[in-house]
Amino acid sequence: MSNKTVKKYVVSDKQFIEWNQFISENAWLNNQDSITPIFKNIVAEYYTVNTADKSILSKAYIVSWSPEHKQVFKELNAAWIQTFFEKLEPEDIRQLDAAEENIIKPGGEILFALNDEGTVVGTTAMVLHDGQCELAKMSVKEGHKGKGYSNFLMREALAWAKDHGHSTVEIFGNTKLESAVNLYKKYGFKIISLGKHPSYERVNVHMRWTCE
Repeated sequence: MSNKTVKKYVVSDKQFIEWNQFISENAWLNNQDSITPIFKNIVAEYYTVNTADKSILSKAYIVSWSPEHKQVFKELNAAWIQTFFEKLEPEDIRQLDAAEENIIKPGGEILFALNDEGTVVGTTAMVLHDGQCELAKMSVKEGHKGKGYSNFLMREALAWAKDHGHSTVEIFGNTKLESAVNLYKKYGFKIISLGKHPSYERVNVHMRWTCE
């Protein structure tokens, strides 16, 4: 991913617009992307703007896996799992303690959302196993929810799946996490089945996205 051109988007009134398209009609934003922090492995930049007063409200960056982020990947996911389900399960521990060995090396990816200060505020993983591509371990840090990070992560996760030839993406979740399930539905995931999962006690819903 690090060798690819960084994608740039403007978020205006909850709509995602490609950078060049937006500045062709909004010259005030031109060149305001010239000062970009130097982060490793930037995949995409998102500029949330207010067109009424012609201002940038916030900037966000999606970056791919770097070992320096392994601890925050573990911390962000351990936090939500323990908050909603009290305990980490064996498969959680396997992935969180050795993310590079168990997610990256088998061909998967881990994405991180950084705010305009360069702080990691969210993450998600694309896990390959049993011939499936699974979106897992999505988390946004408390205090940063509601700012669009989950949307940025979801967009780039599905783009990664398309780029790597995966026509479907699976999610194994829990209906208790209503906002998460609604996010998945927003991006086209459909419920395949309800019920227990062989690897996770907490899973009670299987959802699938199909590339169009």
